[in-house]
Amino acid sequence: CIGSGPETMSGAWPVRVTSALLRLPRWRTTLSERGVLALEGRDAKKLVHGLSTAHILELAPSDGATYTGFLNAQGRILCDGFLLAPEEERVLIDVEAATLPLLEQHLRRFKLRSKVNIADRSAELAVLSSAGRDVVERPLSGTGRKAGRSDSGVEESSAVRAGFVDPRLALLGRRAVVPRDQLSALAAQGTEAVPSALYNLTLALLGVPNGHAHTPSGESLPLESNLDLLHGVAFDKGCYLGQELTARTHFRGVVRKRLVPVVREDIAARARESPTHETADAFSHLPDAEARIARALPRSDEGDLLLGDPTLVDEADASLTDSSGKSAGKLRCFDELSGVGMALCRLDALGASPLRTESGRSFIPVRPSWWPTEIGASGNS
Repeated sequence: CIGSGPETMSGAWPVRVTSALLRLPRWRTTLSERGVLALEGRDAKKLVHGLSTAHILELAPSDGATYTGFLNAQGRILCDGFLLAPEEERVLIDVEAATLPLLEQHLRRFKLRSKVNIADRSAELAVLSSAGRDVVERPLSGTGRKAGRSDSGVEESSAVRAGFVDPRLALLGRRAVVPRDQLSALAAQGTEAVPSALYNLTLALLGVPNGHAHTPSGESLPLESNLDLLHGVAFDKGCYLGQELTARTHFRGVVRKRLVPVVREDIAARARESPTHETADAFSHLPDAEARIARALPRSDEGDLLLGDPTLVDEADASLTDSSGKSAGKLRCFDELSGVGMALCRLDALGASPLRTESGRSFIPVRPSWWPTEIGASGNS
C-alpha cells in the first residue's frame, strides 16, 4: 500500500525516515519497485495504443510521459503505468515490477504479426522520482551528456535521461527513467536520497493508486481507481481493449465509489486540531489538508517517521460499514505503523464519520484536496 520492496536504506521494515530527511525541501528516490518494458519496431506505438487507455500515437520525446492503464476485455485494470517514446519506433513502459510479467504476457498475446520486439529492460534502466517544496522550480535534470548510448549500451535520449513533470499531478514532482550507470551522476546534483517509502506515503496521502495493492489486477475499474482524474484515460480516442465499460460509465456520469486515503481516527483528530509537528519541508508542497495529516502521523521520540510494511487486508476484515451499518466500501491495504491506508469508498460516505470493519477497527476516509470540487462533495461522481 505505502510501498513494498522500495529503497529502504536498511533493506528491512520498519523504514525510518529521519527528522533530518523530513526537513529537506527537495529529495529524490530510486523506485526499485518499478520495472521498465521496452518495445522497439515500427508497430510499437500502434500496439500499445490499442491496449491502453491513453493516447500515444502522437507522443514525442519532448512530451515527457503519459499516464495510462492497461485493461482486460471486461474493462478491468491489469496494471497502470507511464508511457515514454524516446524515439519514433521505441516505447518505454514504466510499470510496477510485480505486474511487469503480466503486462509483458498481455502485450505478447496481442502482438500477433506486429513488427515489434518486446523486452524487459529493468536491469539496465531505473525509475527515479524527485519531489519536495522546490522541485518544480528546480527540476531534476539529465547528466549533461548528449543523447546516445550509455556505458551500459542502452540507447538513450534527452527525454529519457531528463526528468519530466509527473503527468498525473504536479504535486508529485518529477519522474525520470535513466540508465543505471548514470545514477551516481544524478546523485551528485545536490538532492538527498530518501527511502522510496516516503514517496509511496505521499501517494497514499493523496489517494493516488500505487500498484496492485491499490488496484488488484482483474478486479479494479479505471474510473473508480481515479485514472480519469489523473489524466490516464483519453475519452476521445478510438477503440482500445476494455473501452466499452469505461466509456459507458464516463458518459453516463455514474461513479459511486472511488479510491481514497483512510487514516486512523486519532490521526484525523490531531490533523483537525493543529499540526503536532512543525512543518516538514518534505511534505510542505502538499495541499494543507494532506500536509496536516502528514504532520500528525506518529513520530519517534527523535522526531523520526516510522513506516511499516504495508499489508494487504484480510478479505474477511476488508468490508467497511458506516454508522448505520450500511456497506461503505472495501479496505485495500493499511500500514499499522503510519496509520495510513487506502480504501475503495462510496462517495456519499466521505466525511468526518468513521467507517468500521467487522473486527471493530475504525478509519476516517479522506477526500483528496486535488479532486474537482464536484466530486465527492455530496456523493457525486
